Amino acid sequence: MKILTCEQTRALERNQIERGSTYFQLMNNAGVQVGKTLISQMKANSRSTVAVLCGKGNNGGDGFIAAQYLCSQGIRAYALLVDGEPRTEDSMQAMEQAESGGVEIVRIWEYSQRVKDIISTADYVIDAIYGIGFKGGLSDNIRIIADLVNSTHSRVLSVDIPSGVNGDTGTVGNTAFRAELTLSFSTLKPCHVLYPAMDYCGKTVVAQVGINKGVIYDSPYLTETIDGSRLRSFLPKKEVSANKGTTGTLTVACGSYGMMGAAQMCIQAALRSGTGLVKSILPSNLYPILANNIPQAVFFPYTGTDTIDMLKKSMEKTKAVVAGCGLGTTTKSKEITEYIIHNSTVPVVLDADALNVISDNIDILKEAKSQTIITPHPGEMARLLETNVPMIQNNRLTVATEFAKRYNVIVVLKGAYTVVAHPNGRSVVNPTGNNGMAKAGCGDVLAGIIGSLISQGVSPFNAAVSGVYCHGYAGDLAREKFGSMGMLSTDIIDMLPKCMQDIYLVD
Repeated sequence: MKILTCEQTRALERNQIERGSTYFQLMNNAGVQVGKTLISQMKANSRSTVAVLCGKGNNGGDGFIAAQYLCSQGIRAYALLVDGEPRTEDSMQAMEQAESGGVEIVRIWEYSQRVKDIISTADYVIDAIYGIGFKGGLSDNIRIIADLVNSTHSRVLSVDIPSGVNGDTGTVGNTAFRAELTLSFSTLKPCHVLYPAMDYCGKTVVAQVGINKGVIYDSPYLTETIDGSRLRSFLPKKEVSANKGTTGTLTVACGSYGMMGAAQMCIQAALRSGTGLVKSILPSNLYPILANNIPQAVFFPYTGTDTIDMLKKSMEKTKAVVAGCGLGTTTKSKEITEYIIHNSTVPVVLDADALNVISDNIDILKEAKSQTIITPHPGEMARLLETNVPMIQNNRLTVATEFAKRYNVIVVLKGAYTVVAHPNGRSVVNPTGNNGMAKAGCGDVLAGIIGSLISQGVSPFNAAVSGVYCHGYAGDLAREKFGSMGMLSTDIIDMLPKCMQDIYLVD
């Protein structure tokens, strides 16, 4: 799904108007969708009370229509004019229509006990104050109301974007409404996938409001989410005559004393993602343990003096290399990483410690012989750029795309709504995954999946895109089974076969 900036969204609406629609028709469709969503997804019913907070622009108009629809379904709804009388013809018409439809219009321009009583006793609050044009901070009056709503038991649905959020940058001023669900119209906006706004959006659902699909398809866009239905075409079909030599060979340079679990999870994830053979180079003292735990892999243990010789052997006839998971930050780790960057003729995935050991010389990435994929979490990316995590999180799309262009690498910037950026400027955002994946080892699993897909012949960018989607999807399956508190990174690995069946329809 495309992600449009606020101006691109306005252009989309103008295009539709030129095709014969009216703004009020779009507003009416949007408001009805809000009401329907409150009933279908948040389970409002005839016993519910809904406080609809309406601004004076067209977002408020959506709120009036939503209130009217809810009243028509036997649900008590108040429309609170918390920011003044409607100022557009369409929103004025929407208010008059709502009032004639039985909605009680509460005209209160300042915070009062009446406002407090209505909001505090409402089962649901619809935030329809500000839309995609909002910038800056909330006024004192609206800020107090937002703080009240955020502190109550009421379940909150925000219309298009939560009031107080900048739709383009995802930044939040002095505060914003914290929604359980945000209903976005026609497409996603940047704030729905950017930090910190995503924490205020809750679950984001997209509703169509009458804009022609062709208009949306032809519209310019900032970025897009990964379409799971297209991923099947990326995965090579295994022939009936396939053997381990034809289904991918992957070299894994991971693991060190105290962090052998990282290597184990990377290898297991690669195997569960379909690669035919994994060759693991690792310290000799880890060999007996991992060889016992993963009998399917081939190992190249090194003692110290023969490290590069063993690495060379492990990279013979390989199709992809993964380096860094639990590798450590020793001189030996740096030697391994630099050798791979300078000598690998097949795509390389650099994760975790492989990134840490080159953070003082990231220009080495420009010297790579083959396509390189880096998979940093925000802390690792901050280290590479000598900045702080908030700067990374507040500029995820920009950071990933600019780094990819500058160093000619594919960037997988991990986190909620992982960003995948190509050196040519293209980027995608991953919609799968959940907060239960905030566990040690999840990144090791992802690196193994991406490396596995590359080894099977998937192009590096498509492997990164498919890998993060599959990783998140398997994580969602794990959450369904174990819950977000109790799930582990290894549960994601266990769900990979089911993931492959669901996404790729592999027998």
